Amino acid sequence: MGIVSGTAPYPEIGPSTDEKGYYRLSGLTPGTYEVAVHDDQGGRVGLKSVVVNSGETATLDFSVSVGAATETQALLPPLPVIRLRYSGRLHDGVEGSRCWPYKRAADGSVVGLCADTGPSPDFGAPIPVDVGDSITVEIEADTPPQDLTATFYEIDSATQPLSTELALGLEVPLPVDMPAGTYNVRIVGNWADGDVAHHFRIEVGFGSP
Repeated sequence: MGIVSGTAPYPEIGPSTDEKGYYRLSGLTPGTYEVAVHDDQGGRVGLKSVVVNSGETATLDFSVSVGAATETQALLPPLPVIRLRYSGRLHDGVEGSRCWPYKRAADGSVVGLCADTGPSPDFGAPIPVDVGDSITVEIEADTPPQDLTATFYEIDSATQPLSTELALGLEVPLPVDMPAGTYNVRIVGNWADGDVAHHFRIEVGFGSP
């Protein structure tokens, strides 16, 4: 979901729908807005206008058929795929947010048109990694990213996430300078055509004394 134009300020990135298709856009000031709905590939499948009055809740329903993406989807370039290689094995992650630059017709400004797979990805079994070892980040793309960042989130811990900037290339090392534990790792790459995130789960300490 996302607002693409309006007579008042509005958030540039809207929410994803829940499993039943419900969504909520909050904090809007009174005005008229155009709201677009996109499928999980980023293709626009609906566009409607709504008037928001002070002190009232506006309802805007969309009826979308599976596979109903318009020609907008064809204009969105495919984004790179990020994988991890460790100990000779290549591991697929869970695709997270994807954002494409979108030019508003009204004023010509460029905002992010984003899609997300949801807040609770299914990682499966974690990747076992030795303490102090290094993983290789492999990217399926024609060109290296302009920026590449990895963030470690320790599971069941109040420890602050640790982010690190990675080298720019299609195969780059990811040092695992973390204490033993289980982590979710979010790797984000930025390209001229858009941004993409992939999520992985690793278990640090496997095989270490």
